Amino acid sequence: MTRHHLARAASGAALVLTALLGAACTPSTTPAATDPSGTASFGPNDLAPGTHVQVNKNNQWLPATIAQPLGGDRFIVAYDGFGPQWNEAVGMDRIKASDVAAPAASYTVGDKVLVTTQGRLVLGDVVQQVAATTWRVHYDGYGPEAAENLTADRLQRPFVGTSAHPVGEAVLVEANGQKMPAKILAASAQSRWLVRFDGFNPQYDQEVGAEKIHGAPPAVVAPPPVAVVAPPPVAVEPPAKPENDKGKKVKPKPEPVTPPVAAAPAALQAGDAILVSQRSSWVAASITAAGSGAGTWKIKYEGGGEDEVAADRVQRLGALAKGARYAANQLVMVEWHGVFTPGKVLKEDGKGQYRIRFDGQAADADEVVPVKRLHPR
Repeated sequence: MTRHHLARAASGAALVLTALLGAACTPSTTPAATDPSGTASFGPNDLAPGTHVQVNKNNQWLPATIAQPLGGDRFIVAYDGFGPQWNEAVGMDRIKASDVAAPAASYTVGDKVLVTTQGRLVLGDVVQQVAATTWRVHYDGYGPEAAENLTADRLQRPFVGTSAHPVGEAVLVEANGQKMPAKILAASAQSRWLVRFDGFNPQYDQEVGAEKIHGAPPAVVAPPPVAVVAPPPVAVEPPAKPENDKGKKVKPKPEPVTPPVAAAPAALQAGDAILVSQRSSWVAASITAAGSGAGTWKIKYEGGGEDEVAADRVQRLGALAKGARYAANQLVMVEWHGVFTPGKVLKEDGKGQYRIRFDGQAADADEVVPVKRLHPR
């Protein structure tokens, strides 16, 4: 059979793809139909995302593209001309090399791209085309020196179809057993996203599925700074001189006592436990040193990662004195999976528990919180 006849056969197969995909899928253990063209099949290591292939579907070879490797010899494929709802996981026994050359990838300066590097995806921007199939890409979140010349086999465009989480959305992402605040950088597929954790550098960016995303973090209102104001000085009258009144001594008047002035909080220093404002939340960290600029601190987050932040984004992480208890209306920070939210104590609600009202929230959002999750502010 000639290449012309094969191309026509592939085109005809594409026209009936909807009916084929609606039927039961051929199990991956079913032997693939005999390939009349004799075209050699790929090996598992040859199938990078974006590779154009043909996939056996109910004994017909249909044009498709590798969307994602699943490990071993299984891959998710996207059928040409059909949406992601038709994507399917198939084994190598149903895949062969395409006999129609895939169109060459083309990127322009400013395009957002996903780069495959060290087995994971990272976000980048195209800054220059250096050859017909080679582009210089700057890695997102790094300095200008973090750029690399890359060929099309390591690049793919972000998914731009309908997605449950748009770029820039604030979310909570499950990581190491905790729900950490993060933002969506890009969609790699309809239900997979590249995220960047708040307060962490780009090397911690991670591609996650819908099962790892747990909605938006709680809204947090930053507590206002507490100003310590000394009371006005109290005028002190000089003591009265004792006078003789018909031979009686008069005792001098007692001097009025000036009330003590509340001590100003100690200045922050290296080693202090702190909370750092991250967009709409507060996260725990510690000061490691003074920053390189005026009014900045170098810090290390409890979850890992280091940063340099302005002093106005930092507040001391308070601790309740041993044996002390919280009082009604006392302002507190409430810890929730590594994220701190400001509130106030309404009342003690059982041994070692307090009913809390969160700043900016109504009574229906009140919560009974164990004392170990509370810090004074």
